[in-house]
Amino acid sequence: MNFLTAYPKKIHYQGITVCVPEQAVFALHKLIVSSRRTKKEKREKDLESAVGILEFLFKDPKEKARVGTVLAEIPTKWRKVILSISEKHFLALNEYYKEWE
Repeated sequence: MNFLTAYPKKIHYQGITVCVPEQAVFALHKLIVSSRRTKKEKREKDLESAVGILEFLFKDPKEKARVGTVLAEIPTKWRKVILSISEKHFLALNEYYKEWE
């Protein structure tokens, strides 16, 4: 959960300000969480959410770069989990991250 709160984004709506995690962080977090799920349905839902968000973010060069930046900043253990999962479900992330190394 600290991962989500470490990358806040403020959204203003009808006079209310809400802090939410950045989209890139949320998607990467969903990949991590999916690896810990014991129930197949929840794991698949997390993967579907993560992949859908990443596909959307990868269409925008700035958002794509942000995914790479966040991935480079997080602990190695998390990054390995994320890249292991994305290798099967969103290979574009692995290919993009190789450019960052």
